[in-house]
Amino acid sequence: MSVVSLLHEHPVASVEEAIVAAMARGTDDSAAIALLLRQQTQPSPRTLLNLATRPDVPSQSVELVDLQAWALDSLVEGAS
Repeated sequence: MSVVSLLHEHPVASVEEAIVAAMARGTDDSAAIALLLRQQTQPSPRTLLNLATRPDVPSQSVELVDLQAWALDSLVEGAS
């Protein structure tokens, strides 16, 4: 894959930013530049994990678990 072929799918400014970021990391590999572009343009994991937006996942309510028993303050042993 060449960097020029990335211009068919991404704006010039985005490709330029990816090239600059790759050069700052010490590489000019086109695969690394393509990876940087994918990382910049893919939706954030927060939207991917929001099951309410996924029609293929049935809606469910999740019971919250009380984790207070595992709080660090209560687990710390006193110095003797």
